[in-house]
Amino acid sequence: MIRKKEFKSIWVIGIVLFQLLPIGIIVFFAFGFRNYSDQEGWMFNVEKDCKVYTHSNFQNRHFNWNGLCENGFAQGQGRLIVYEGRRQLYQFEGELQDGRIEGNGKWLILSDGNYYEGAFKNGRLHGLGHYYNDDGDHYEGFYENGLKSGWGTYWYPPESLKLKYEGQWKNNLENGEGRIFYRNGKITSGVFEMGKLQSTIRKIQQPVKTKVPKNILITNDDGVEDLNRLKCLAEKVSQFADVVVVAVSNQNRSGTSNNMIMAKQGYINVKCLSADSSKQIFIYEVQGYPADCVIWAGLGFFQKIGKNIDLVLSGINGGPNIGVEWFGSGTIGAARTAALAGIPAIAISGIDEDKESSENLERICNWVAAMAQTPLVGQMKAFEYLTVSIPEDLDEIKGTKFLERAVSFNNPPFYLENKTGDGKIGEASTWVLKEGDPAAIYDPSAVNDVNFYSDNYIVIVPMSVNENNLGSLPRYKKLKATLPSIN
Repeated sequence: MIRKKEFKSIWVIGIVLFQLLPIGIIVFFAFGFRNYSDQEGWMFNVEKDCKVYTHSNFQNRHFNWNGLCENGFAQGQGRLIVYEGRRQLYQFEGELQDGRIEGNGKWLILSDGNYYEGAFKNGRLHGLGHYYNDDGDHYEGFYENGLKSGWGTYWYPPESLKLKYEGQWKNNLENGEGRIFYRNGKITSGVFEMGKLQSTIRKIQQPVKTKVPKNILITNDDGVEDLNRLKCLAEKVSQFADVVVVAVSNQNRSGTSNNMIMAKQGYINVKCLSADSSKQIFIYEVQGYPADCVIWAGLGFFQKIGKNIDLVLSGINGGPNIGVEWFGSGTIGAARTAALAGIPAIAISGIDEDKESSENLERICNWVAAMAQTPLVGQMKAFEYLTVSIPEDLDEIKGTKFLERAVSFNNPPFYLENKTGDGKIGEASTWVLKEGDPAAIYDPSAVNDVNFYSDNYIVIVPMSVNENNLGSLPRYKKLKATLPSIN
């Protein structure tokens, strides 16, 4: 039997313990997470000779990396396993650039089984990707700095009454036009603001589905002497493509537009230079022009394996193709030939031939490969193509501009110098093509690709093989009566 005095003592002790309980919980959690912080920085491997960047708790993390380590940084393709203390935290398979996760890869969170496959930038989810949660819900769409942003579709967990949401996102929340599909067949369409439905609408414009190209042709007009640029691009796009063919002219074909030797002689000679069956990269040397490369690849290689070309990447060309240079460029000629066949095509130019570095080439190849997976390319219409001119100083680029091409000039871009002969009847003469004054060719105040490229912007010009001047057709029809008759 508990005496009254003893009961009072127990009651006092209970009150004290009750008051100390929250403090104990706080101390427990503080002790349990004493090794965790939100600080970002460089973590090292066990040997302390290689480092990788992480966005949290870098002081208590380390890693294993089975790829290369250059200048103290994990580099290139490989598998990365990150540890927090003794616990395996996550595994990444893909590419690292100077110790940072970049490009496309596969990311498995070992602590809970969540999985992501898609694009990365600076170690964060960035671009198009697919995230699978071990609870059964998953998201497919675009990310920006690790957060769902842009168009995407989210599938709810199996126990939810909702089936999926498809629409716009911002900072991980539904934001903009979207639709919720319920498992009972009901659909709610409306405008969302930071995760909450603000208003319903009867009908919203359906998104055009973006198709990531799987069968890609890469060509150029600089010939086999610059095959390294094409190989770099092939390595990058092979990370998301099924088949990549590099078809390169056997010699420099700059300034040949869309000439075709095949149309003249009726055949083409092709030699296989290499075939990587693991990456499905095939490299061929074509004894013809860039346009021949497109025709041979489309009607030859891809038809033989029962596939169609999804995208033609022409370049990376040395020097820009801006202004009137589109008219004779072999790089643009290959893209124009592809567009004529209804194949989406992009002509890329701008690398500095005199100061070409492996670092700059790598950066451009990564950028082009990322662009090829965006709606900009996936939603191109038939007979369209794009020309992309990248300033040579990559560190000074101010941004990207979509502009019209400068198609006229104040002064001719070239002039002819009479070297030999004076034009007498029966006498041959020689005239040498010389470049004009670059500063006097175009109007410096005009809004066009030339001027913005000179101001260090990446310039993208939408082009079309349809050169019909439909706007002038009614005017010319009215002038029909003024035409003379043939007697």
